[in-house]
Amino acid sequence: MSLIHFDPNEVRLKKFTASTTSGSKKITSLIRLELVTGDPYALASLLNQLDEIEREQRSNDAAARRAAAPSPRARSPRQVAGSAAPLLLTHRGDDI
Repeated sequence: MSLIHFDPNEVRLKKFTASTTSGSKKITSLIRLELVTGDPYALASLLNQLDEIEREQRSNDAAARRAAAPSPRARSPRQVAGSAAPLLLTHRGDDI
């Protein structure tokens, strides 16, 4: 769970809005926050927190994609048999 912390004496919530859209597969909600500050340190702290949240989400998304992708070693027996080199059989022309 991610959390954004700020000092209410330094950062003020100016406005917030929310909207929801419904697609064929899922419902998506968007929340917009407008924060106002005159303190450069409070701004830097907020931006660092947001950057950390974004990096964490990207890392989690990449881990989920890796977990969902089949391992190159985990192949079905049919794939293993199909990937083997063909046998080299020679024909001498002798009928035995």
